[in-house]
Amino acid sequence: MQSLKPAIAWSAVLHLVMGGMLMLSVDFSSTPEVVQPQMNVVQAVAVDSAVIERQFEKIEQQKEAERKRLADIERQAREAEQKRRDAQRRAEEEKKRKVQEEQRKAQAAAKAKEKQRQEREKAKRLEQERQKKAKEEAERKAREAEERRKKQEAAAREAERKRKEEQARAEQERRMQEQLQIEQAARQKQRQRQILSETDKYRALIMQSIQRNWIVDDSMSGKSCRLNISVASNGFVKTVKILEGDPRTCKSAETAVYKTATLPMPKDPDVLQQFLNFNLTVKRD
Repeated sequence: MQSLKPAIAWSAVLHLVMGGMLMLSVDFSSTPEVVQPQMNVVQAVAVDSAVIERQFEKIEQQKEAERKRLADIERQAREAEQKRRDAQRRAEEEKKRKVQEEQRKAQAAAKAKEKQRQEREKAKRLEQERQKKAKEEAERKAREAEERRKKQEAAAREAERKRKEEQARAEQERRMQEQLQIEQAARQKQRQRQILSETDKYRALIMQSIQRNWIVDDSMSGKSCRLNISVASNGFVKTVKILEGDPRTCKSAETAVYKTATLPMPKDPDVLQQFLNFNLTVKRD
């Protein structure tokens, strides 16, 4: 507003000057006519009108220029005022934003401080609980260790008692087993003699049965053949395989076995098992 005062003063001066000039022009037009020749009067009036017209045009141009200048000054003043208001508004908004930011930071700091306090309390509570549990766990383990020690001692005493009982029982069983083995060995020896006797007996009977059907000649004299014979439990000959020996002798012996068809078989199961599949060597004396 201070910058507008010189412009307004200058505008007032211009208006006063223009008013004075208009008054002078009016005075000139109202001056009493001087008695002169007709031609000179007309020319003077014409000259004065042109001058006044130019002056009026000049004054109007000046007034228009002044109006434009004043309009520019007013526009600049309005723009400056608007800028000032915008700057003030932005400053107020910035101040408000800073206040809000400080409040937000203060609230965040308060929350962080509260959170730290809660965390410290939580950590303290957890540590107390941990120590309590550790103490209870240590006491429990100590009780369990004492119980295990007592149980181990009782188990060791029981194990020693059982070991002695087992040792005595094992010694008794060993003696009984030795006696049983001696008796079984004696029975087994007797059984083996019996089986061997039966085996020799039926091997001789089978050989006799085959020899009755064995056709030999002088070319087989002193020659032998080893056969594998598979027999059913009733003595029926199932297969005869030549293992080794003189071909002519083996072929003749194979034919003799098949011709015999049924071999004498023992009644004793143990002896019978030896003749279900057995090897037999036949020889031409």
